[in-house]
Amino acid sequence: MKILQLWNQITSIPLIGKFIFRILIGWFSPYTGSLGMVVDSMSKGKCKAWMRDSWSIRNPFKSVHAAALVNFGEAVGGMAVLTYLEANGGKAIVSRIEIDYLKKARGTLTAVASVESMVKGENLVYTQILNQQNEVVAKMTCVWTMQ
Repeated sequence: MKILQLWNQITSIPLIGKFIFRILIGWFSPYTGSLGMVVDSMSKGKCKAWMRDSWSIRNPFKSVHAAALVNFGEAVGGMAVLTYLEANGGKAIVSRIEIDYLKKARGTLTAVASVESMVKGENLVYTQILNQQNEVVAKMTCVWTMQ
């Protein structure tokens, strides 16, 4: 089953659909599941998710750990890529990740990614991570190499 089809079926269940999808993410990718992220919306080439700040993903500086931000951004960008590829064909894998940390990340965070097109070879996928004040706390670029 395709990820977008699964998303549409599961989230049609009132009240608990997004929670069930969250559990499935953790089952397929336990490390990413440890973030407790919740996908808020998904469509072809687009994904938006949020995660709560918690002690388990914090660093000693009382903000969300850099590795958790990378994991969050890559997961959201990856779902955007998967939904794009499912609709248009092809396979891709992350070959490089770059991230700019702009502010300390605290509180509930939202990540947004979109993919307009992909070609054979390297493709740049951008993900922004925002705080509750809608300020960008991190900008991420993932290079996806498509076969």
